[in-house]
Amino acid sequence: MQSKTPKSVKTEEFGKFHDVNPVACVGQCSCAAGQAGHDAVQKMATVYVLLQILVAPLTVLALDLTGGLSAEDCLARGFRKPDLICSSCRILPNFELDSLKEDCNKCCVQTEERGTAKRYPRAVLEVCACKFGHMPQIEAFCRGPKPKQFPNLTIKYLRGADPIIKLYDENGEVQEELSIKKWDTDTIEEFLFEHLAP
Repeated sequence: MQSKTPKSVKTEEFGKFHDVNPVACVGQCSCAAGQAGHDAVQKMATVYVLLQILVAPLTVLALDLTGGLSAEDCLARGFRKPDLICSSCRILPNFELDSLKEDCNKCCVQTEERGTAKRYPRAVLEVCACKFGHMPQIEAFCRGPKPKQFPNLTIKYLRGADPIIKLYDENGEVQEELSIKKWDTDTIEEFLFEHLAP
């Protein structure tokens, strides 16, 4: 059986084509096309390294300019970015946690100011008591003293229901419905202060 000699292969280096015999260039870069290909790879690697050096500081600068941290960075610092309301960061000094305030502010989500948030005349918190074992923060809110601050809030126990807050308009129609299963008691309280009419 005869071994076949590979045919010449065309390679492109920045618009120039070269005929390269793969057998002739294996293990050596002395032929012009092999050397040209090797040089092209080195140039591309250099460009890649330069881009990495230039882009990395810009990424850090962008984070500094926005003042925010990524969700992963926040989680590493003990904050869940989607659930953290910025007004919660303001009360950290009350508990001698000043050192956490800067990171808290970089991880929090702004909410509407109390004066500008739409307020509803009535709210209903629906939940099944069977969920309290997995969501002790919801139980703490429902069975604690906090609901008494909100005369327009009704707590309704429904079999199998995940905890939600329904906000009603003057006509008794549901305008907003929000899952609160990951909220803590302070977040629920703050939300009701912002969105429930006194």
